[in-house]
Amino acid sequence: MNQRIVRIIQLLLNQEEPITVDQIKDVVQVSNKTVRMDLKVVQEICNSFDIELIKKQGTGIQMIGSDSAKLSLKNKFCSQIETNQEYSPVARRSYIALRILTATDPCKSSMLGEELYVSKATINKDIHSLKDYFIHKKLDIISNNMGIYVKGKERHIRDCIFDFMIQNEKYNKLSELILNPNYKPTDYFIYPSIDYTDTNFYDLFNVVLNTNLSLFNNLSFDRMQRLLTRVFISYIRILDECPITLSENFIKKLEVSSYYHEAKIICQAIEKAYSITIDEKEVHYLQVHIQSIVSESKETSTNASAKIMAYQLIHGWMKIFDYPFDKDEELFNSLYQHCKPAITRFEHNIPMENTLLPVIKKQFRNTFLITRDCCKSIEKSFGYFISDDEIAYLTLHLVNALDRQKKKINVLLISENSVGVNKLLQQRLNTLVPYMNVSRIIDVLSYRDEDISEYDILLSTTSAAIITDKPMIKISPILDEADILKLNTVGYEYYKKKNDPIQHIIK
Repeated sequence: MNQRIVRIIQLLLNQEEPITVDQIKDVVQVSNKTVRMDLKVVQEICNSFDIELIKKQGTGIQMIGSDSAKLSLKNKFCSQIETNQEYSPVARRSYIALRILTATDPCKSSMLGEELYVSKATINKDIHSLKDYFIHKKLDIISNNMGIYVKGKERHIRDCIFDFMIQNEKYNKLSELILNPNYKPTDYFIYPSIDYTDTNFYDLFNVVLNTNLSLFNNLSFDRMQRLLTRVFISYIRILDECPITLSENFIKKLEVSSYYHEAKIICQAIEKAYSITIDEKEVHYLQVHIQSIVSESKETSTNASAKIMAYQLIHGWMKIFDYPFDKDEELFNSLYQHCKPAITRFEHNIPMENTLLPVIKKQFRNTFLITRDCCKSIEKSFGYFISDDEIAYLTLHLVNALDRQKKKINVLLISENSVGVNKLLQQRLNTLVPYMNVSRIIDVLSYRDEDISEYDILLSTTSAAIITDKPMIKISPILDEADILKLNTVGYEYYKKKNDPIQHIIK
């Protein structure tokens, strides 16, 4: 599913009258031929929603179906279009670069302006600022009445696409597709200016990785991701009928050099999965990139190794705790930044003295022991030794993540005072005792009928005898200083017990 087809669906849904192919072409800025091909895909999508595309000669195309069916279609696809998105100048230029590099037809400044919510003049300034970079890449940006497009050799275009993809902050999202075993594609446009979703990336990456080539076992994660990105770029350019060209002499040299077999297996897997034909030159082109990536310096993989280490820790913790740590971006980012210099220390056996080690071991004993166990798998994967000093620092990242999801203790207040006094007491308790949440107030006569299973502790202002297995604390109706001190002391102990990491371990 590409973004252009989503635009066409949205356009047809918003039209009460038939619309012509020429009108659609003017909106999405592609050729009539491309629109007609896209409409075949749109028809297949509509069929699954019991919606029909009626094509009337001389009138145009119209969607015919029930309002509920159209609403379902709209909710499914049109919500994918990102609206009112703000881009920094750097991000905007990256968007434009990838858009014109991957477009099969010239792009209009006005269309780019609408997509980025900026003026046509701003787009033209951005195009001008990109020209020097493209010249450095042996490419020209052509701007004329037809629109804006890139002129140059296909291999230079692919190199430029690759550069803008890996420099973009969205490149980290591709890492998650590969590293996160629980990742579920949602047809989200990772690179909004490229008409391919996370599902497209995810599926192709799996096709390649499922070849089980030993090549991938010998690559660092960073180099593997770079190779997969190269394969994806080749795949979309083949689909757009933009073939690579290599000289005969260069091909002859490649035929007797390494990694042709691996490149061929990858290409055959893609051919089978997508029912396409890949030219032999494309196989050799991939062979070149495999050779290049395999021979890259190990130092370029430090950041990737840090990502892997962070993900391994997160997923190790997830196996133990009933908590979705993989959704905690702050946790991943802090771990990733910590692991980058840590890897250098591990590789060169540089000791790290942690003056807080005794305190961490004592105060966060359970989380320390859990983190130590998780580090064993990292030691096995990387061949490193991780000292207790290092483990203690890693433990603090887990403690912070757990603190972000701690819950107050749920309190039932039993009181025979007036409504006004009870409301004041409830407000003071919730304000002055931060570990507690008084969610309900009842009188002593209602106690027998109350389901108290959902409460952690009970507070009572009455002298009546209350028999219960739940912890109960007596307080005065006006909540004096002695009550506040007692509740903060006792309440904190219950708060700690409720949020003890061991309580979250899946049995």
